[in-house]
Amino acid sequence: YKTGKIVFRRIKAGSFMMGAPEGAVSYQAGRPLHKVTLTQPFFMELVPMTNHQWSRVSVYSLAANANAHGGVSIDLLMGANWYSTRVIDPSSVVGKIRARSGLNVTIPTEAQWEYACRAGSKGTFTGTDEFFTTEEARSAYYLSAFGVMYKSCTLETTWNKNTNAWGVAGMHTSIATFCQDTQDAVAAADAVDPCTRGTSAGFVLRGPWQWGGGATCHDFPGNAGINHSFNDASTGARLVVMP
Repeated sequence: YKTGKIVFRRIKAGSFMMGAPEGAVSYQAGRPLHKVTLTQPFFMELVPMTNHQWSRVSVYSLAANANAHGGVSIDLLMGANWYSTRVIDPSSVVGKIRARSGLNVTIPTEAQWEYACRAGSKGTFTGTDEFFTTEEARSAYYLSAFGVMYKSCTLETTWNKNTNAWGVAGMHTSIATFCQDTQDAVAAADAVDPCTRGTSAGFVLRGPWQWGGGATCHDFPGNAGINHSFNDASTGARLVVMP
């Protein structure tokens, strides 16, 4: 993790049930359970970008931070915002990586993030098909599966042991990362390669929220309007490469 090399995992194309049924913990009416099909395989970054990787391409100033994760020192990305990760501007981090690598680098859509997070699982978390209906049951599973209390998830949480069935690490335990989608309600109907582009000024963050605990497969932080320029120590970037 102290290297400039960015590692990706190939995620196959396929269909899955996105969202959650009514009654599930963290259920959100704007994100009902519905079938989503992703028609193209893609490559998801193994873990969010680190400060070291970020600094090799960016003029943006990020707070230096190195935490010990299970005895492994990982240089975490801190303070990323949507402006610095967006694809449309060649001066952004993603734009510079695209130019240097010649690859179709982007950040994930919300559907891609959830699909990679689930890794074939159908329930509240990767590794289970159960949708938990109480906070107690959710927290008990989280502690058993990921080794930390649900509400104690912080930047110091160990992520190197939390790799899912598709080889992607830290989706529930590392850091919240930006998606391409705006924070508008997703369609309740089945969808193919969806990416919500609505009128909201905010963009979707997916993954653990430092102030609110670990992430489930199906919800995003309950901050109804993460602005383009929003950043703090619990936001980062996880890259995707498309064909």
